[in-house]
Amino acid sequence: MHLTFMRNFKALYHLIENTATILRNSNSTSKRIKLTYIYFCLKIKGILLKNTKTQKLYGHTIHFPNYLLFLRSFEEIFVEKIYDFDPNTTLAPTIIDCGANIGLASLYFKIKYPNSKIICFEPVKETFRYLKMNLTKFSNVTLVNAALSESKKLTYIYRPASNAEGNLESSIFTSRFQASKIIKEKVKGVRLSDYTKSLNVNFLKLDIEGAEGEVLNDLVKHRRLRKIKNIFLEYHSYRQNSLAKILNIFEKNSFKIIQYGGAKPPFWWFKDKFYSVLVFAYKQPKN
Repeated sequence: MHLTFMRNFKALYHLIENTATILRNSNSTSKRIKLTYIYFCLKIKGILLKNTKTQKLYGHTIHFPNYLLFLRSFEEIFVEKIYDFDPNTTLAPTIIDCGANIGLASLYFKIKYPNSKIICFEPVKETFRYLKMNLTKFSNVTLVNAALSESKKLTYIYRPASNAEGNLESSIFTSRFQASKIIKEKVKGVRLSDYTKSLNVNFLKLDIEGAEGEVLNDLVKHRRLRKIKNIFLEYHSYRQNSLAKILNIFEKNSFKIIQYGGAKPPFWWFKDKFYSVLVFAYKQPKN
């Protein structure tokens, strides 16, 4: 009884919090009303029809293996707007989506910037299948089924086999997941520097489950980081991964940094547990 009450209370609090976020993050009354309506419809559908595998969103049909995971991504991307950035003067920004998953972030970019050029990287074959279904209808979108690293080599990624997240989440570290059975998948490795030789990148999204340090080192080594204006990076707290080194790379390359931590007090509870930190790095436009 107590647990049921707490779950319901938490769900209600989450709904109110996200509604307040929509009101704060939308810059016009019509957009606030439209997004609030869409969000409430999606929440109700999650209660009544949570086993559905498709959803119409802003005129586009989205395919996914699990509705609740789709809804969680929608809240992050469309409600919280964690990938929002200032394109400055261009209406056709160049965007690189690393860890593209099923393509919801790139859909958000295409709705906001229809003329944008987007390159998506997603290593998991099953997830990449959904990515293709969701984004092949758009122009100027390149889809790459590979993992990003510091070198061009075959690598392994891991994902849980026992739940729906296995179709949507993966990591280069087995410690990311607590599932009893882990699927090991060999994937092609590519360097991001090879895809940015002639590009001035307006926004780089790095949500690649622990390989973010490797990718930044590759960009620095090949002198590509200076051609990127805005970076969203999700740092993953594996022992092999160093937040200090990542922030140092940004500092040395003249990026301003905004951080949001995934750990909450009491902090000792997170000593041996996974958590993430969101980092937004940007360069000030020159006057």
